Amino acid sequence: MKKYIYLMIVPFLAGICCLSGCQDEYFFDGGTSDGALNTSTYDFLVSRPRPFDTLLWVVDRNNLKDQLNQANSTFFVPQDGSIKLFLGQLELDPFPKSLEDLPVSVVDTLGLLLKKYMITEKIMRADIPEVGNQEFTNANSELVNVFFQNNPRGGIPGFGPKILSYSVPVKVINPFTGIEEEQTRFGIISTSDLESTNGAVHVMAAGHIFGF
Repeated sequence: MKKYIYLMIVPFLAGICCLSGCQDEYFFDGGTSDGALNTSTYDFLVSRPRPFDTLLWVVDRNNLKDQLNQANSTFFVPQDGSIKLFLGQLELDPFPKSLEDLPVSVVDTLGLLLKKYMITEKIMRADIPEVGNQEFTNANSELVNVFFQNNPRGGIPGFGPKILSYSVPVKVINPFTGIEEEQTRFGIISTSDLESTNGAVHVMAAGHIFGF
């Protein structure tokens, strides 16, 4: 497993090809025609070290393997590049040269944020309404939403691909008032309906910032 934070962010389309084997049936619409993985959610991540080895490090350090492999669960998978983007925002001084050098508080925070992506229900594309959203509860007991974005094509709304998206609540400090507020932020799914032996797997787009 790579131990270094300075990982190259996998280009978005290359990430899709890596996950799908570049089969024609995989498209940037959050969907696949046949996503049977024939392995557990955790072992799927192990089989894809290039986009997920930093993620696996976070999972292992926070003892989340069993939770990932819980029966009938769903994991919205953030890629390593997303974690790198998050760490870059922390302005750590000095910036650690490796994951092993991260402060314990940061490792704990990564584990807590990772639970935002974990749901104890199996969710497939067919479970999400074409209009509106479907509400679930994640592993942090937060209410989250899964919904479709209808991207326009040729300037006509609703004629483009339906992009599966995932939104969660986050607490942020208002820069004008200094008061903590709750906002809803979302990330789009690059590959969906991957089906592990214990549940569903949906991969977040590479440009997504970990923790929303």
